[in-house]
Amino acid sequence: MAGFEWVRPGSLDELCREISAGDDGTKLVSGGVALSILIKQRLFKPTRLIGVKSIGGLDSIGLENGVLKVGP
Repeated sequence: MAGFEWVRPGSLDELCREISAGDDGTKLVSGGVALSILIKQRLFKPTRLIGVKSIGGLDSIGLENGVLKVGP
């Protein structure tokens, strides 16, 4: 697999900082099976991957005042 930086922020604030510091090759990952296939086939060459799976609250889905709300 091609080289890239893997980042795992511990909070939503850290996530926002990491996204702000990123470039076009920075992508968010929460599972990554399809993404790993694209990387192995060299169809996608990220510079940074930011893992968001361990950040609490990003997994919520619900209705709030008649509006679908996903995550924070």
